[in-house]
Amino acid sequence: MSITLREFSAKLHTLSDQANSEMLMLRCANELAARMLRKVRKKTPVGAGEFEPVRTAERYARYKSGKRKGQIKLKKLRPGGNLRRNWEATPAHMQGTACVANVHNNTKYAPYVEYGHRQNVGQFVPALGKRLVKPWVKGTHMMRNSHDEMKKEAPSLLARRVSQYIRRGLNE
Repeated sequence: MSITLREFSAKLHTLSDQANSEMLMLRCANELAARMLRKVRKKTPVGAGEFEPVRTAERYARYKSGKRKGQIKLKKLRPGGNLRRNWEATPAHMQGTACVANVHNNTKYAPYVEYGHRQNVGQFVPALGKRLVKPWVKGTHMMRNSHDEMKKEAPSLLARRVSQYIRRGLNE
């Protein structure tokens, strides 16, 4: 298949059209956000859930035999995974000349899991049936680590998408 220089020039002109290039940027940003969302969700820790100690009269009920002998009995209120379920990615949009898509979590305690937090040593937590030992709990840095991985992967992914876009545009 041969093509004239004018036809080739016309195809290049349509490829460089602003609407087409914006659409490509939005698709790429959405794909990057979706990949980031998948990585962050995989790295997000899931707790055992929410428990409540079982009370009898004035004390907590305890196991009388078995491997949990002496431990406080707990009743499960809610399953874990709330933090993992609440990750969201907003659709990409143009902001000036930049294309922006956000990955975020609106759970109240998300920053404490990400960056770490202090706790009161010696404080008794009935839900755990224990006293707190460490003054600082390290963060899991699920967002930061996922972001670092995406920074490494993004150039090759974008190069692949742009070359596909150019190939399709020239072959039409």
